[in-house]
Amino acid sequence: RLQVAWGWASARRAEVVTPQDGTAGFTPVLAGVYALDLTVFDARHQSLPDRLVVVVDGPAPDGNTLPRPAGVQARAGAIGAPITLDATAAADGDGDVLTARWRQVAGPPVPLDRPDGLEAAGTPLQPGTYRWAVSLDDGRHRGPEVEVSVEVADVPNAAPIADAGDD
Repeated sequence: RLQVAWGWASARRAEVVTPQDGTAGFTPVLAGVYALDLTVFDARHQSLPDRLVVVVDGPAPDGNTLPRPAGVQARAGAIGAPITLDATAAADGDGDVLTARWRQVAGPPVPLDRPDGLEAAGTPLQPGTYRWAVSLDDGRHRGPEVEVSVEVADVPNAAPIADAGDD
């Protein structure tokens, strides 16, 4: 029999209602980003958490719409290949120009080429799970952070190939 656990991954929270079937619901009281992690258990194992991000639209107290971090993603290759962090699909309801602030929250340190850009890149030198948080700014308000993660696998060492030339 599987069991589920929902836990908050964002600073913005509300009361979570979890019925017996494992689904969850909540009623947001403020605009912003709400993030929940779902973990599933059986008698012997526990899953890695899977994150659900819900963006609740609405104006800030001054009437300005908060930046919406929709479509934020991370793309990676292997060790020594750049990880690309991408928030270019983000939107602002007022049409304001957005900037981003990327902050690494897990994994071996990776310097980013543009930590304040909507798109940033860095090159991992070790295998592991890398996670970054990004917040968006429309010039009047900085929106809440959302996180993206990427797994960088170890590249297996291949045997060298000898080539003595033509026979």
